[in-house]
Amino acid sequence: MEFIAKNKKKIIAFIVIAILAVLTGMTCFANMNKRVDISYDTNSGANGSVQTKAVTGKTQLTVRDLLTKEGYTVDENHYSYSVDLDAKVRNVSEVSIKQKVSGNIEVDGQKIAFTSSSGTVGDVLNENNISLGTEDLVTPSTTAALTTDVSNIKVTRVMTKDETRTESIAFATQEVQNADLAKGSSEVTTLGENGVSTITDRVTYKDGNETDRVNVSNVVTKEPVNQIVQIGTKVTTTSEDLVTETSIPFSTEIKENTDLDEGVKNVLTKGVNGSRKLVIRVTYEDGVEVSRETISDETTNPVNEVIEVGTKKAVVEESKPSEPEPTPTPDTETPTETPEDNTGNSGNSTGNATESINPSDFDLICAIVAHEGGTSYEGAMGVISCVMNRVDSGAWGGRDAVSVLTAPGQFASYLDGYYRQYLGADIPEVRQAVKDCMENGVRSHSYTSFRSYQTSGSVNICGNWYF
Repeated sequence: MEFIAKNKKKIIAFIVIAILAVLTGMTCFANMNKRVDISYDTNSGANGSVQTKAVTGKTQLTVRDLLTKEGYTVDENHYSYSVDLDAKVRNVSEVSIKQKVSGNIEVDGQKIAFTSSSGTVGDVLNENNISLGTEDLVTPSTTAALTTDVSNIKVTRVMTKDETRTESIAFATQEVQNADLAKGSSEVTTLGENGVSTITDRVTYKDGNETDRVNVSNVVTKEPVNQIVQIGTKVTTTSEDLVTETSIPFSTEIKENTDLDEGVKNVLTKGVNGSRKLVIRVTYEDGVEVSRETISDETTNPVNEVIEVGTKKAVVEESKPSEPEPTPTPDTETPTETPEDNTGNSGNSTGNATESINPSDFDLICAIVAHEGGTSYEGAMGVISCVMNRVDSGAWGGRDAVSVLTAPGQFASYLDGYYRQYLGADIPEVRQAVKDCMENGVRSHSYTSFRSYQTSGSVNICGNWYF
C-alpha cells in the first residue's frame, strides 16, 4: 500500500496510457477492411446460374449491410443465405445467396403452395410433411433438383391390390338322336346347369381411379352340366289314293243307205261316251311326297254312234212352173252369185235364212269353222254354209249355229278341243265368211254334211268333201 501511495501518480498515468492504447487499437481494428467471397445462385439449374464475386468491407459491418452495399437483394422470403445477416463481416469469409423456388404441390386432391430453397423435390415434400407410399409416383421425381423451372409437383397415389370375382360358365347343349321319337320332336332328358369360375385380377389404382387390371388366376370352382336333348328321327309314313276319272267322247259313223230317201237319217246305234278311271297311290314321309304308284287304270271304251243317211234320189214329176216369187233384196251388198256346178247343189247363193250373231259366241264359231275348213274365205264359207243348212233342217242338234256346232258326236274340232288354238286368232277371212253367211244369207252350197275323204257323189271344197 505504501508503494501505491508513493507511486500513485505514476500508476494513474500508466493506466491512462494503457486505456488510450486499447482504445486506439480498437479504433484501428474497426476501420480495417476484410475480403468476403459472395456466391449468388439464381437456382435455374442452367450452366452459369451461380455467380461468384469477391468484395471487401469494414469488419464492423453486418453481412446485411455488406450485401446491401454491394447491390444484392436482401429478402429472406425469396432468398436463402448461408450466414446470419446480422453477423459481423469480421466473422465471415463466405456468403452464399440462393433464390428460393415457389410453386404448388398437387396431392390427395389438394394444392399446397410452397416456397423453398431445398436441394431436391423430395426435400420439399418432407418440408411439407407429405409422406409417400412405396408405389406412389412423384413428378418431377423426388431426386430431381429443385430449380426455378419446377413450378408444380404432382404426387400420384398408386395402390395395387388383388380383387376376386366369379363368372358364370354357360352349359353346352348336347343333342342325341332318338329313333323312338317322332321326327321333328325333341325332349330334354337332362337339364343344363351353369358352372362357376373364380377369377383374381391384380388392379392398379391411381388417385383412386383404376388404370390397369391384370388377370393372375382363373379357377373353375364348379363344372357346368351339359343339357341333354333327345332329337326324334322316327319317320311317319302316310299314303292316299288319288282317283282321276275322265270321259272319252264317242265318235259318229255315217253309213249311206241307198234305200232311204236322200236327207233321211236314222240312228242305228246310240253313241255312249267311254271313261277312264286312274287310281294313283301317293306315299308321304313326314308330310313330304316320296313316291307315286299306279294302283289301277281301267278304261271303258266308248260306243260309237252309227247313223244311216239316205242317198236315194227322189223322183220329181214334171209340172207346170209356177210364178216365181220375187227375191228379196239384201240390206247389204253381197258377193255375186256363181253358177251352180253340174251337181245342181253347189255354188254361192243368197237370200238364205240368217241369224244374229251373239258377240260372246262369234269367236267360238269362227274358231271351230277355222279348224274344220281352214283360214281361207272359201274353206270357211263351205263349213259355215253346212252349219246353216243344218240349222234350217232343225235335225242336227238345234235351231242356231252354236247348238249345231256343239251337238254331241258332230264336230270333232269342238269335241276334242282342237278349236282352242284359233280362239282370239287373227283370221279375218274366216270372220268375214261367217258374217256373210250368218248375217247376210250367203251360202256356197246346200249340203248338210262333209268329210275329209271323198265319198260317192261328194263335192270337194277346199279339201273337204261335201254331200
